[in-house]
Amino acid sequence: MLLPEYSDILFDTPTMRLSDLSLYVATREQTVASWKHTAVEWATGLTLDDYIDREWIGEKKEFARDGKLITWQVRLAFFFAH
Repeated sequence: MLLPEYSDILFDTPTMRLSDLSLYVATREQTVASWKHTAVEWATGLTLDDYIDREWIGEKKEFARDGKLITWQVRLAFFFAH
């Protein structure tokens, strides 16, 4: 979900260079926020609370342990340059 105040910048820009973006490991709060935003697509048949519980449980499974599952945050570099 794009923040309304950034959507014009993103979609009115004819090209975006990779150098315009920065990639960071998401904080715990950002990860939970991403789960809430993606629940519409990925939580079919679950309540939001059940979906988030499933994600918490999934993070403890072998496929996700020891840094195998990382939630990334992409930022527009020019917004955070100062």
